[in-house]
Amino acid sequence: MVVSTIYKNNVIENTKPVTGKITLGGHSFDYEYYLFPLIGANKEIVEKSLIHRFGNRIQNGEKCLHIEESAVTRNMKHNEYSSMIFVKNRRYEDSASCSLQLYDWCNTGKDQIWINDLCRIASEKQTISPVKILFKVVEMIIKKYTLRLNFMNLMVDNEKVDSTQILISIYQKYGFEVIPEQKCSMNNGKYTLMRRRIKNPKSTKRVRFTIQKSTPRYK
Repeated sequence: MVVSTIYKNNVIENTKPVTGKITLGGHSFDYEYYLFPLIGANKEIVEKSLIHRFGNRIQNGEKCLHIEESAVTRNMKHNEYSSMIFVKNRRYEDSASCSLQLYDWCNTGKDQIWINDLCRIASEKQTISPVKILFKVVEMIIKKYTLRLNFMNLMVDNEKVDSTQILISIYQKYGFEVIPEQKCSMNNGKYTLMRRRIKNPKSTKRVRFTIQKSTPRYK
């Protein structure tokens, strides 16, 4: 499986991340994201760094979602990532990260944005979750690079009923809803598919985020 690229074809170098700061509720967060495939002289060095970073996210003494470096290496080799996002509270050890896929999992003829490998690592969870900021960054990426998309999507594994219901409830608090079966042919019972509408800034109330302009790295 090869996912679609988020950035346009005229990119000549993108090994440096797009970075920025978001402030909410008295907490400041740094974010950075990479778009794949990487292009540039430092491609191999940056890929190796990201494989180590993404494959060694440790929470409670275990790797997040049991994702090893070997899995990240394989996915990167087979072009299964469209993006990687990292968000960190500036003051506390509380961070979140994920990968994105621009891919037609619903078999509609048009790609969707899917949030995968979502992991929060916190020594002491703060009142403002970095996951909330991460979803804001996903929305920023969609608005900047793929204006035609109206939703961000994710999958909840149905293997463990108790944890599945907990995750569904958590994502609903972040504004996600279960995707109706007729809207996505992949909804075959193995996963609960969820989506959150991308807000149109012209039609919504002012959001109390303070966003420091990100550093553009894409030409």
